[in-house]
Amino acid sequence: MNSARRILSENDYKIFQTITHEWQNSTDIEECFLTWESKSKCKAQSKTSFLHTLCFNVRGLGMRWGEVLLLTLNGKFDVITLLETGKFCKSTITNAFSDYNMFYQKGENPHGGVLILIKQYIRVSRIQSDVPNICVVDLHMDESIRLIGMYAPESKNWTWNDLFNVITNKCILIGDFNVDLEEDIDNGKNLLGWADKHSLAAYTLDCPTSLRSNREIDYALVPGVQVTIRAYEGETTSDHKPIFCVIT
Repeated sequence: MNSARRILSENDYKIFQTITHEWQNSTDIEECFLTWESKSKCKAQSKTSFLHTLCFNVRGLGMRWGEVLLLTLNGKFDVITLLETGKFCKSTITNAFSDYNMFYQKGENPHGGVLILIKQYIRVSRIQSDVPNICVVDLHMDESIRLIGMYAPESKNWTWNDLFNVITNKCILIGDFNVDLEEDIDNGKNLLGWADKHSLAAYTLDCPTSLRSNREIDYALVPGVQVTIRAYEGETTSDHKPIFCVIT
């Protein structure tokens, strides 16, 4: 760095400092390259008015890989959020979704994990979160929208209050909450109380999303963003219905 300071202009030295800082603070080389790639893309705002989103608790991506491919081929999604991925091959994902950027947050056990895939024409940045099964990204549209893909197992070692630092006034928290807001009286009351503190409105589907317990546990909590949401009514071998969401 001392040598660079001597031979570079002040502006070039600041750029060099930034690049080396990003290199040293990335967890792996893929994260570093994604950071550089997002910054090298055109800064023009996306003209997309709607973001078509798939959220699916796959209960093992290896077992549901074929279903995910069929859903995404037919749906043409801008954003894909997959929950309870378990172990999967990153190279398989990048080859199949070569026009997407990939973001992953590990779970509390080998069966967990949240994977978010975002079309490359959308400017996106990763937001650091140490909470397992919580993957956070900012989508830079006409306005920045924060997307929080999440899986909340009943045995989770964190609370809703641990998410306070990633909630913004324009965000969408979507995934498997493992709480039916009407049927699970105590847990539903606690979750809604926390949501009210952050001005989060619940967007539910008015139908069971868990095929195992006949409860509605997959939905979205949203402040400051207009969304529509519905369940996929086709066949699935997972015990969760996929969710289709349109973010305006």
